[in-house]
Amino acid sequence: MKTILASLLLSLSLGCGAEPADPQAGGTGRSLGGKADGVSGDPLPGDDETVQFMASHPFGAFAFMDRCVSKKDGAPPVEGDKLPVGGGSRIECTTYAALDRSTLPFKDDHEGYWCVLGEVGSGKPKGDARVVVTITARPIGQPWTVTATREGDEILLEQVEALGIAKTWPIWIDLAYTPVSLKRDPGVPDCMELFK
Repeated sequence: MKTILASLLLSLSLGCGAEPADPQAGGTGRSLGGKADGVSGDPLPGDDETVQFMASHPFGAFAFMDRCVSKKDGAPPVEGDKLPVGGGSRIECTTYAALDRSTLPFKDDHEGYWCVLGEVGSGKPKGDARVVVTITARPIGQPWTVTATREGDEILLEQVEALGIAKTWPIWIDLAYTPVSLKRDPGVPDCMELFK
């Protein structure tokens, strides 16, 4: 159930951290036929503005935390739905999955389906306004780690409802992915399957 929820949260989050995919907004000077500069995969139709836009513009996502634990020097780690932070305590969390690559399905101007593969360009840690969140590890092919700290007295950070379906920590990473490959989607359940 936890894995299904993580997949659902990540799927629902795709595109939320970036500007909307508006083909009318203009391009970045990449070619409009064949393949876009630096983007591999299937040939791109020159008459499809949506495909050209997706090949030329970053897409966004946000990543929730999977597991968080509160740590304080000389004390045992604390787990639960409420974690102390501040007063010498810090919260360390890991993401549900590796974040170095991501995919996004989309529909072209002619009702055809495509998948875009992106490599992470940036990740900005975000969270509850009472804490400072930093990315402490970005291993390739593994979940990332973030740390939440607070100056001053200890408070309790609680899980919150996310998207009306689950509880999660109010700590996340806004991500921007640079397109590296586009492929037509023949109907696979997960776009990542096309890029293995």
